[in-house]
Amino acid sequence: MSVMWKPASLFFALALLAGCGSVPNEPVATAPDEPMTNTPIKAPEGQPVATSETKSEPPKPAGTKLVWAKSVPEAEKIAARDGKYVVMKFEAEWCGPCQLMKKEAFNDPDVVAKLKDAVIVSVDIDKQETMGLQQKYEVANIPRLVFADSTGKAFGNVMGYDTVETFKVHLDRALANR
Repeated sequence: MSVMWKPASLFFALALLAGCGSVPNEPVATAPDEPMTNTPIKAPEGQPVATSETKSEPPKPAGTKLVWAKSVPEAEKIAARDGKYVVMKFEAEWCGPCQLMKKEAFNDPDVVAKLKDAVIVSVDIDKQETMGLQQKYEVANIPRLVFADSTGKAFGNVMGYDTVETFKVHLDRALANR
């Protein structure tokens, strides 16, 4: 006898297995014979407690911080004045990998150390005024980092975002051209 899964059934089954079907504020029983309440079950003494709360940002390394500019001309001016280079971070608010990069990579102590000589500027691709930059640096996909000197001459780029570890490898390659 052959069983045929319908796509919706298969998706639902996989979602349940992955835990995607739970509701965070769903009432839970505190003991088998107690009524349902909104009070979560307490973990045994000394055991970690699982929560659905978001974790705070990882700590930044002491004394080291990234230099951000509000616009590309401002970034180029600061870079020229301080002997730095410019990193244009092409992104959009709706781009999941862009937001993940912002949260993970730009808070990683190794990444912060590698970008100590950079002036970083976010370039929102959804704004009309950034179209010229997108064309100049041939930005077709995001997230994308374009590395340039203070005059705007590009020397490297990083396309996409996967994990902090792979990002560091791509970052090293881009900075090797400096």
